[in-house]
Amino acid sequence: MGIATILRICATLHILMMVGLYLSIMGGSWLPDGASANHTATAEILAIMILSHAIGVGVILGLASTLKDVASARVVLLGEIIFATCMLGAFIFANLQDSWYDGPPIPVLAMIVVCLLLSTYGRLKVTRM
Repeated sequence: MGIATILRICATLHILMMVGLYLSIMGGSWLPDGASANHTATAEILAIMILSHAIGVGVILGLASTLKDVASARVVLLGEIIFATCMLGAFIFANLQDSWYDGPPIPVLAMIVVCLLLSTYGRLKVTRM
């Protein structure tokens, strides 16, 4: 498996995980019972922002998979490692807080971990595009 394949897989996973988050937010599964119309509207706006961000990251990673230089692709993988680590850390921190927030669905956490592991493997072990 080359770095280009890893970048394409991560791009697809970013888009899929954020579409899943968007659908769960819009479905109301994250909002507490009795949420006001203002809370619901704010959640919808945040869901749209999350979705647009994820599509942008997915497109950037997809375009980065066309790089021909291994050193440049490894820098992109380093960025993905940092990004996935921050996302995972934010979800873990939010789960540790005493609030109504239950965290993202398990498949989303699994996709973040897969992206993190693939990116780390590509950064440390893979030497070809």
